[in-house]
Amino acid sequence: CCSSTFSSSVMLDFESACSEGRRRGVWRGSGGASDGGGGAAGRAEARHERAAAEHGLEVADKPASACLASRIPVGTEVTPARLARVERAEAALRELGIRVLRVRHHGSHARVEVGADELDACEGLVPQIETRLVACGFESHELAVYGQK
Repeated sequence: CCSSTFSSSVMLDFESACSEGRRRGVWRGSGGASDGGGGAAGRAEARHERAAAEHGLEVADKPASACLASRIPVGTEVTPARLARVERAEAALRELGIRVLRVRHHGSHARVEVGADELDACEGLVPQIETRLVACGFESHELAVYGQK
């Protein structure tokens, strides 16, 4: 269930793109589109969502997704292996129909954050969630509402 499409070359390409974006003054590495903020990136995201909806694209109502590195605690080294584990875990849990989802990497522990309106349904999926997380390398987990500390 947890095969990954993540590769170190993708990460290098991403880092190159970020560096080039910073060089051109297009990307600053904070206040990103997924933070829901009122900055330029947040306004750009809103424009993109409206355009996608106007053209009937499936992604129009897809929730924003921050960089996978945001799932790793501050002070913890961001490695391709950690990013791949998060990516695999999120993909495996999305297969269960969870729409708003973040898997936070805390070593062998995963904090699974879901949308408030999905929490009750997810509590009924705990055995499947646990099986999928173990297959992805996590030993324990907790369920929480996305955005709440």
